[in-house]
Amino acid sequence: MNNIDCLVLDAETLFSADDCRHCGTALSHHYADGACVPWEGERPEDDVTQFSAIGWHNRPALGLSIGFSYWYGTRRMEPFDATGVETLLTRIVQEEPFVVGFNHAEFDMVLLRGLLRRHADTLRLAKPSYVPGAPDMPASMEEFATAEAFGRYQSLTDLCDRVKAYCQGPRCYDVLLEIWSADPSSKKVKGLNGLDAIARANGLGATVESGALMPQYWRDGKYASVILHCMADVKRTVLLLEMALRGEPLQRLDYAPVRLAVPEALQVWWDMQPRRQRGA
Repeated sequence: MNNIDCLVLDAETLFSADDCRHCGTALSHHYADGACVPWEGERPEDDVTQFSAIGWHNRPALGLSIGFSYWYGTRRMEPFDATGVETLLTRIVQEEPFVVGFNHAEFDMVLLRGLLRRHADTLRLAKPSYVPGAPDMPASMEEFATAEAFGRYQSLTDLCDRVKAYCQGPRCYDVLLEIWSADPSSKKVKGLNGLDAIARANGLGATVESGALMPQYWRDGKYASVILHCMADVKRTVLLLEMALRGEPLQRLDYAPVRLAVPEALQVWWDMQPRRQRGA
């Protein structure tokens, strides 16, 4: 158990669920009749795309701007973007740490797996590239390139499957799911169990700006604001986790405290940690 690490993560999306799946902008930025581009005449031409929200169910379409993971073993907050997803997920399945987050089991980890699987699908469908003016690639080389891409596709899809299974196992701990488990009726109360609400109720501070603004902030180049927001979410999740591990109930804005269940293995890991290693 001494060799097991624990990480707490959070990811920020590049787009909002309310952004258009065609052009990536909000409905307010569209033209007449929700068209993605300007048009003339009595109605838009058939080839003019119109607003259609991405929605929450298509996680990969939301994209990834930045994410952070806090590792207890090193006491370091490590950033990751879309280019680092494979490295992070590979590390998880190889090192088998406890993976903790706030709604990460149903959102963040699903998003990361989806992004990697989408990349894998592009490899499966990709054809060998040719240099203009160069001789045609020999059939043997074309077959090799196709086989190499397919092998990479298989490797990535296998990693996605392993991560999915891992997140359904005993070393995945989701603070929000545990809150809902402790008080199922509160799941339907809007705004009661959000990270910001729970953090404020427990004196852990409130976010300066809403997380709903972060996708647009990133696209506007306000990278520092998004980075600080994501890091703050990770830190507050760490503090909520440690409250649960110490057996302290979490307070809520409705003044109804909830005590979270903690898996025995995670509790044993925590009890073996030196005090200097606790906290983000």
